[in-house]
Amino acid sequence: MKLSSRLFSLLLALGVFSQAAGSFSPPNLTPDDADDSCQLVPDGTIPNFYIGFALGYAVKGQESWWRENPLYAPYDRDVQGWWDNAVVEAERSGVHFVAPVTRGCNPCGQINAGDACPRELTKLVEAMRRRPIAPKAALFVDTASFPVDKNLCRRGEFSLNPPYDFGDALGAGEGGWDYFWKHNIEIFYDVIPQDLLFTIHGQPVIYFWSVAPGLGFANHRGNLKRFLEFIRASVRGKVGAEPFIVLDQTWVSLDPTITARQAEGVNDWFNPLVSACTIREWGGKKFAVSVPGFSDSALSEYNRRFSRDGGKTLKDCLARIDSEKTFLTLLEGLTNVEESAGFYRSLHPDWSYPEQYLDIVGALVEKNTRWVYRRPCLK
Repeated sequence: MKLSSRLFSLLLALGVFSQAAGSFSPPNLTPDDADDSCQLVPDGTIPNFYIGFALGYAVKGQESWWRENPLYAPYDRDVQGWWDNAVVEAERSGVHFVAPVTRGCNPCGQINAGDACPRELTKLVEAMRRRPIAPKAALFVDTASFPVDKNLCRRGEFSLNPPYDFGDALGAGEGGWDYFWKHNIEIFYDVIPQDLLFTIHGQPVIYFWSVAPGLGFANHRGNLKRFLEFIRASVRGKVGAEPFIVLDQTWVSLDPTITARQAEGVNDWFNPLVSACTIREWGGKKFAVSVPGFSDSALSEYNRRFSRDGGKTLKDCLARIDSEKTFLTLLEGLTNVEESAGFYRSLHPDWSYPEQYLDIVGALVEKNTRWVYRRPCLK
């Protein structure tokens, strides 16, 4: 009998599985050679393979316009059970991390433009502490809300204009790097304990989304590089290690002075008019983003859509990601109900069974997991 890595890890964490209870044995040992107290455990993943979910949490109850309702209810981030459920779902898939999609904590007493202040993540910490094999937490900085936060502070207007000026580090004019650092990234590291951080080579992972002019950003060239150097130094001072930064491609397109010294990775996000996934090489490694399907929100002015195709869309993307030996993959996103791009459990007809999309991911994780005995196991 073959146990999935998810089931085996759970049994292991509960103290149920031992050599005497199963049929696993590594090539150089037979069951007769193994002590009954030996345990077969995942020995990390095959080198250079990491995968995780973006975890959006700006959800506060069922919306009538959602097209693919989750199985769990109430789908409300103010309820602890919502976070518990998200962690259980991520755990089932075997991913290495979840990346909460943060949008800043407005410092001016105004509303938070993106309704995703990282102070909300105390419930995520509680959920992760409940689970013995929960994935770790990376950070996703959803950049689009920061120009709005700046304009709310400066003039009380919910607007992208004037645009956020990356050349204005101190915020004397239309910029201010502390919107990103002091009022978002630093708070994330205040809330998430270091033992729960997802790291690569000891570096906590941070994703930055787009800084396209259409999202309200200006004065990029040379200043994005300076900004990233500021963030690297600030994170090092906060947690004792420089971050492993992965950028959306707009950063390096708009500031070609950025090199692998400022960012360890770059991805091409995905284009709903073209493909459900992309893979980009940067610094000798490949970085991917994938969705299982997509449909613009019913409240959006756009109407871009591609089908889940019974899971084939995701399977094809993950097969490509696997075949190209991709180093780091972000799946958008575990809870993305607004854009019909979620991996959560559902009874919707586009799911063959509730856990289908979690298990498609789990199959790739299992393929890239090595099993070893914790000890030599010789009598």
